[in-house]
Parts: sequence; C-alpha cells; structure tokens
Amino acid sequence: MIPALSSHIPAAARTHSQHPCTCQQQAIAGIKPARRIMAAASSNGANGAPSAPEEGRRLAVATQLVHASTSVEDPYGGSTPPLWQTATFKQPNATSNGPYDYTRSGNPTRTMFEEAMAALEGADRSLAFTSGMAALAAVTKLVTGGEHIVAGDDIYGGTSRLLMQVVPLAGVQVSNVDMADLQAVKAAIIPGKTKLVMVESPTNPRMRICDIKAISDLAHEVGAIVCVDNTIMSPPFQRPIDLGADICMTSGTKFIGGHGDVTLGVLSV
Repeated sequence: MIPALSSHIPAAARTHSQHPCTCQQQAIAGIKPARRIMAAASSNGANGAPSAPEEGRRLAVATQLVHASTSVEDPYGGSTPPLWQTATFKQPNATSNGPYDYTRSGNPTRTMFEEAMAALEGADRSLAFTSGMAALAAVTKLVTGGEHIVAGDDIYGGTSRLLMQVVPLAGVQVSNVDMADLQAVKAAIIPGKTKLVMVESPTNPRMRICDIKAISDLAHEVGAIVCVDNTIMSPPFQRPIDLGADICMTSGTKFIGGHGDVTLGVLSV
C-alpha cells in the first residue's frame, strides 16, 4: 500500500486475501466526507515545472505514469510491472497466510495497478473491476430499497440501462436531470432520501460540462455520496476527488487501456 495513504484506508480493505466483493464494498463504504484536497499551487512550481516530492509536492503526471510507486516487492526489480498469471499462491505454512492466496481476491499485478491509479486520482484507494459497468453496479449497491439516486439525463447507455432496468428492481428510485443545470439538480435532491448523486462530466455522448464542485456541495448538504464518471477525461486531465467527489469511476476500456484490447473499470475513493 502507498505508505502516505494507508492510514486513511479501512483495515479490512487493506487485506488482499479477503473476498473481492467484501473488500471493495468496505473500501467504498469507508469514504470520509471530509476530503483531502490538494491545492493546485502545491502540485507545480510557478512556471508549471514538476517539483520534487521532498518539498511536499506531488510528482508531475508524466513521472507518476512512468515511475509508479508500489508496495509490491518484485524479487527481480523489473522496470516494467510483471504479470503474475497464476490462480493460486504458495503460503508460508499450513497455519499462516502470505499477502496473496487466490487471484480472485488479490493479485500483485492488480495491486500495482490499483496503487498507481490511486496516486493519479489523488485517492486513498483504487479498486479494479472487470468493466466500467461492474464498477458502477457496485456503487449502486450503496443505495438500498426506499432510497433515491439522482443521475444525469445525458449519460452512457450502459449506465442508463443499469439505472432504468436493474436498480429499480431493488426498490430504489432514480431521477434523471440535466446535470449542467444546478437548479434542476438541487430540485431533484430529496433530503433524507437521496443517497447517491451520479455525474458524468463531460457527458456521454453530448460532451456537456457539469460543475462537479457545486454538485458535490449540494449533495453533501443532505449527506449524499457523489460518484463521478471520469471516463472521458481520465485522471491526467481531471481529478474529481479534488473537486469534492467521493468516488471517481473510470472505464479503463477507453483511454486508460488505449489499445481496445482490455475491458476494465476502476473506482477511486
């Protein structure tokens, strides 16, 4: 785990050997309303040049992408992260466990990726899923029957089908509004009932820009969680958590993968 962030992560979420659903749900549910927001001035010098981490400033994005920090120990020190293509891992003995036991619940390659994404997002922890829709489906599980979700009216088709055809089966109400209209968002939020606000910015497909900071403020006034789909921008160009969002979802199938050969979803909290 990234040392500077590990103290903010629920202890249960730091255990790789747990069942992935349990680990991911605990990490998501462990979101703290009070977010640590890095000032823009602390990330770069006056001339925009990257600064050294020992000065209390984060590395430039290009450096983070090439030299991602990781807690995983590669015995051979490869400059490129290796792919641990195994289902099971050898344990120290019959009564104790190593950091990994079964790839479904944890894998060193996945840990390295999640830690790199967390650093890029300015998050406490990132969680990898098999697809963006799998990640968003996990987020909707934070809302239970009788509660309410506010989402945009210009959203990815898969997200729309999830919210219109699947989520209501659990007794959850969904309202779709123009997220670029703050008054419409405010009117749609039901104090005591709205538990989740889902935002895309830019939106898909019309590329409309939503005020993530203002929407987050409105949601937090009633205790609702804000999840931003950051797929269009990706973390090098936009960090929703810095803008007040509680969860950032990125479909790694798009720009993070880059070659059309991977399906991937990431939640950063």
